[in-house]
Amino acid sequence: MFPRLIIAMRILVLSSAGYYIVAYIAAAILRISYPFELEWMEGSMVEHVQRVAAGTQLYVQPSLDFVPAIYAPMFYYISAIVATFVGDGFFPLRLVAFSASLGCFLMIYLFVRRESGGHFVAFLATGLFAATYKISGFWFDVGRVDCLFLLFVLIAAYLIRFHSSLLSDLLAGALMSLGILSKQNGLVVAIALAIYCILTRRVRAAAFIGSILLVVGIFTLYLNKVSDGWYMFYVFDLPQQHGYAKAFLVMFWVRDLLAPMFLATVMTLLYVFVQRGTGNRQQFKFYALFFGGLIAASWMARLKLGGYFNVLIPAYAALAIGFGLAAQLLINYLRDKSLNDTPRLATETSSVGWPRNSGLDSKNLLMLCYILLILPFSHLFYNPAYAVPTKQDVQAGRDLVHQIEYFPGDVFLPYHGYIPSLAGKPPHAHIAAIRDIFNGKDTRLQTELLKEIEDAIQQRRFSAIILDESPDRMLFRDVGLEKHYMLQGTVFKDREIFCTRSGGTLRPEGIYLPKADGLE
Repeated sequence: MFPRLIIAMRILVLSSAGYYIVAYIAAAILRISYPFELEWMEGSMVEHVQRVAAGTQLYVQPSLDFVPAIYAPMFYYISAIVATFVGDGFFPLRLVAFSASLGCFLMIYLFVRRESGGHFVAFLATGLFAATYKISGFWFDVGRVDCLFLLFVLIAAYLIRFHSSLLSDLLAGALMSLGILSKQNGLVVAIALAIYCILTRRVRAAAFIGSILLVVGIFTLYLNKVSDGWYMFYVFDLPQQHGYAKAFLVMFWVRDLLAPMFLATVMTLLYVFVQRGTGNRQQFKFYALFFGGLIAASWMARLKLGGYFNVLIPAYAALAIGFGLAAQLLINYLRDKSLNDTPRLATETSSVGWPRNSGLDSKNLLMLCYILLILPFSHLFYNPAYAVPTKQDVQAGRDLVHQIEYFPGDVFLPYHGYIPSLAGKPPHAHIAAIRDIFNGKDTRLQTELLKEIEDAIQQRRFSAIILDESPDRMLFRDVGLEKHYMLQGTVFKDREIFCTRSGGTLRPEGIYLPKADGLE
């Protein structure tokens, strides 16, 4: 009877993990061709890719027409290459992100399979990572850099852990460099892996570290030179000038990790400490540093003002891998006990370093183990339909584009600057990038950019300005929006229509039209 129940429980656990993998892939496929923004900065990313594809300088002095985002450029370059084959718009960026997310699934599976020897727990780890799709903001497949960055990091770490040649170390360094050139907090993981190499493979540590210094150094020097210094400003200087959300010193651990991933966190810690206790020093050093680097990268990004749930993706990948590895240890231990039911000394230990005889029924414990493994999946349940835009959203977006076409001149949508380009009008700087400038310390740039915005509003440069409901409206009030423009109505009557499905829930709201002369 028990073997059948155990098999049934294994199938149930596998089904729980499989649900999230299938749910994510289905949602991503349904979302990939959506012609409007899934996330409020996605359109700005499209503009960055189009500039790269057109050979236009990416890192330039901020202006009302364009302000670069504070990200490294590798995602833009790769998306621009893909766009040459599949066309412009959101699709190439989402295709890169979706493909990278599937690559992350594969690498998590391979990590756990190679380390533990178990396909079952490798699938569980993959499913648990897929289950974090909702709590990381429905972010895996949007046209943003996060999954591409993580994929480079995971492949580099896999090479370091499971391959032992000079070529693998050089390749790992090159891939880690691509991760850093995708997202700057890759430096945190690179430092963690470099420490591991120094501690365990000193002769070849120079290959890994030297490869990173060479690739990142050459790219940085070249891009900084061709951009007249703006590359360093946006990618390294400006992010360091932003403030910190001190609340996340604690909230990151409590709300972001423990609340949604309590069991996975405990099991990850358990796995690391078991390796230390059983004398697997190399394994202990690798996972302590690798998991620590991924979690620290998420924590540091979360501490920055504006850090959203997407920055938690690396930490969730670490916990998914740790969960899978610890699950195999636990299953091995309980199976070992079930095969050794004869009384033994309490001090006799199993192959994983735990006491063989605890005085409890091992078969019941094995059943309890499978029940325990289901808990993280049940806690993270969500309906993937929420992430998928509807036909009504598509029609509402088309109606908005037609409405923008109706206006005779430029139209300013600072929260969705790409939408006017769909109506044949020039795009403008995104409010998130403008906000980054004002959160920095360069008062000269702030004054010049503010003056340009103020002049454009005073001169009624735009035939319409469409704003979201956001605290940033204060910026436009400060430069005379309500003096020179009048709120004429709202874009949508239905409060649920055309909202972004990833990240914060945003959409165009108020339409401001120029006041006639003498009505200021």
